[in-house]
Amino acid sequence: MRVKFTSPFDYVTLRTKSGTPRATVAYQPGEPITVKREHGEAAVKAGKAVEVDEVAVRGGKVDAPFASTEKGPPEKVVKAKPE
Repeated sequence: MRVKFTSPFDYVTLRTKSGTPRATVAYQPGEPITVKREHGEAAVKAGKAVEVDEVAVRGGKVDAPFASTEKGPPEKVVKAKPE
């Protein structure tokens, strides 16, 4: 799930039997990021983030195997038979 945090948000994981949290994940506002769906849904429900539909870009390349490209599908590669 990709979200853009609009304000700081702390996601507290499930608590142990003694009542202490196992871990806390702190998210800062800024660029859209990919988070676990459970974290993203909690942040959106709390009004601390909005879900975005844009794909992830890393190093100028689209980081999603399902994202479309302008070139279209890849060409079929035919291997040459050894002589």
